[in-house]
Amino acid sequence: LLSLRNEKLPAHLNFSKGHSDIDWANEAIQICSESRPWLKSERRRIAGLSAFGFSGTNAHVVLAEPPLVSPESNKKDEVANVGETKEQLMLVSAATEPSLRKYAGKFAEWMRANPDTSLENISYTLNVKRKHQSFRLAVRGSSIDKLAEQFSEYAKEGKSKGCSTGKVRRSSQKLTSAFVFCGHGSQYIGMSRTLYQSEPVYKKALDKAISIAQQYCSAELKPLLLQSPQRELSGRIGKNEVQGELAKTLNAQLATFCVQYSLAQQWQAWGVQPNLVMGHSLGEYSAACIAKVFSIEDAVMLIAERAKLMSEYSTAGAMICAFHDEKEVQQITDEYVDASIAAINGPGIVLVSGAAASISLIGARVEECGGRISSVPIDRAFHSPLVDEMLPHYAKILEKVKFSTPRIPIISNLTGAIAGAEILTIDYWLSHSREPVQFVKGTEALHAAKLDVLIDVSPDPVLMGLDMCYGEIREKTGSQAVWLPSLRKGANDHSVMLQSLGKLYCLGLKSPSTTTSSDSVNKSVRIPTYNFDRQRCWSAAAERGVASSSITSKYTDNSANSANSANSANAENSDLTITSRPEPVSAAPDSEKPRPGQAEGALELEPGSWEKVPDSVHLVMLEHMAVVDQFLSLKIDKKSK
Repeated sequence: LLSLRNEKLPAHLNFSKGHSDIDWANEAIQICSESRPWLKSERRRIAGLSAFGFSGTNAHVVLAEPPLVSPESNKKDEVANVGETKEQLMLVSAATEPSLRKYAGKFAEWMRANPDTSLENISYTLNVKRKHQSFRLAVRGSSIDKLAEQFSEYAKEGKSKGCSTGKVRRSSQKLTSAFVFCGHGSQYIGMSRTLYQSEPVYKKALDKAISIAQQYCSAELKPLLLQSPQRELSGRIGKNEVQGELAKTLNAQLATFCVQYSLAQQWQAWGVQPNLVMGHSLGEYSAACIAKVFSIEDAVMLIAERAKLMSEYSTAGAMICAFHDEKEVQQITDEYVDASIAAINGPGIVLVSGAAASISLIGARVEECGGRISSVPIDRAFHSPLVDEMLPHYAKILEKVKFSTPRIPIISNLTGAIAGAEILTIDYWLSHSREPVQFVKGTEALHAAKLDVLIDVSPDPVLMGLDMCYGEIREKTGSQAVWLPSLRKGANDHSVMLQSLGKLYCLGLKSPSTTTSSDSVNKSVRIPTYNFDRQRCWSAAAERGVASSSITSKYTDNSANSANSANSANAENSDLTITSRPEPVSAAPDSEKPRPGQAEGALELEPGSWEKVPDSVHLVMLEHMAVVDQFLSLKIDKKSK
């Protein structure tokens, strides 16, 4: 490998003279007695490597340099390969639900007839180059066959696995939404791996966040985030625990923040601008950063320094989630001076934090009382008395931060209401680390805002699951908000994001562009046009007063000025059938009939064409003109009064 890379053949270590029994002059073999260049050329360079073990095992490896490829073609191949495996989101719409199903069937047929068309270009044409109607369908897939099958199933059944459908909630207003950020405990190895590989916006944001966070920790954060979850890196992922580097508070919290920040950037790039933000404990730092309370640099500094101070000035702690009556858990916890309630996550869902020994005893007593507990993967007890010693040191760190008024309203952990000017003070963030998280109150404020969508901007939709455990808040506030995840542990990250994006589109989000690369050039392709509903639009006046007989007429140059003369000979060869109408009170004379060219923009008719139209049609048209004239007169009179 080094010879191929450095274009040089090293001299043989122990060779001085070839064996006399070998015809060196005529054999196609040479031994390098001294180093010589091995330059690249049109001929491919190939090398053999032999190994002879003392035990008798022999091995031989043939190495060859890769074929020379120009940077331009290499880039095209890379884009093509990504496009073949990356899921694409297809967004279609129609004015009515039946039209949407008909179009889905027509589009499925078109896809089967055009199997070689680029999925990226199809997605680009549908998502960007089309006007989007009220009834919507979002389908995701990575192959023409799969997508065509999903469209066909929706056309037949009105639903399909992996598809989202719905009607726009707000026809004249933007979709309203909130970003919700979870706290410590949702981390796992490989979170956001496939999203990083698929979306340039997310990749750029994560690279930026990691470059800032890396200076505060010794562990490499990027491998923790991008390693395949199926392969262990430095620990293992358990049901309720994370071991290895992500079990350390500093690494876990920085990694979680980097993912949350990058997810928010991706959602905003897709056109989702939050009307509210809310975080849970650590998540409030992410929420405040997105709301521009402080910069990403300050957010990373605060998270890192707080974790370091906790490790330096507090003993090892633990956290449990107790599924039991809040008052009873509070009574048990009050008996331990080194433990306290850390968060009220819901009715009967209480987070307890403190010294590891005390937390173990509290958990046992909760179970004795009929409750259930679950451990939180953290080695420091935030929101507990163990925080007190580090707070004066943390205050000095907070003095370095430049606070700004939130650009997006943020719901406070301390009060459960919209934060005011207090969020710009050092005391607020000191209390934030010590006092319990009022998540239930915050959720009430969130639902009271009557938003359309709540997005869990976290590695795993923990808060989404918490909120859906109880429905009394929704009933109390009348909220119709839809929860959507960003990522989900054990699922394909990019697929989860596209599924949520498709649901947002069906609720009313403006169509986003979901191309493979910001550098790729997408082209519009000729795809089926909108499927219009066919319905009879003949005027109501023409449908009134049906007589017992029908009159047929042939358009001829010799037609007379009355309907009767139009029903003369050759009736059996007629091209037009008109139902007779009662005669109006007075028919307009021929001189008053509209003529071509009378008004600007009037329909151009050939000379004599008007006389070819039967008087029955003239009378209906005059009746309409009279009604319109009467309507306009009434409006003018009303305005003058």
